[in-house]
Amino acid sequence: AREVFLREGLSASIRDVAAVAGISEATIFKRFTTKAALVVAAMAPPKPDIAALLAPLDGAGPRQGLAAAMENITEHFRQMLPLTLPIAMQNDVGLQAYVEEIGDNPATALNAALAAKLTALTNTGKLRRLQPFAVAGLIVATAHSLALFELMGIHGGRSPPEVIGNMIDVIWFGVEP
Repeated sequence: AREVFLREGLSASIRDVAAVAGISEATIFKRFTTKAALVVAAMAPPKPDIAALLAPLDGAGPRQGLAAAMENITEHFRQMLPLTLPIAMQNDVGLQAYVEEIGDNPATALNAALAAKLTALTNTGKLRRLQPFAVAGLIVATAHSLALFELMGIHGGRSPPEVIGNMIDVIWFGVEP
């Protein structure tokens, strides 16, 4: 299915997929109840390695850790958005069906894991007491927006390296001890 969708686009029919696979459409529908399920299974990127994305918060100082974690998260979105946006915008799939097919929203899981890391840093006195879910949401949403803007061609398709550091500085002055 992936080969067909890459070659013909996401609007390729189940009939096209079945013909290339040498099976019937009925066989496909025994495994995938909808075209959306097939498209997502074939094309959706793997779920992120959240522990790896947030690993910088375990070793570096909190400010450096936040910057490195945000760089990791931004890079994740740089890789993921070009794959997921076409799926979510495809008429045969759509955002709601995409989210239903992938199960737990990876961005929600990322936000919760980052909030847990921020809570631990707050509890050890390394960060000021603030709402960790709000700070995590701000970091994840900023990284997502930055990657999306780059995908749209803003900043020539890639933000200058200092942008993430500057954004963390803005956040830092609200969370520093």
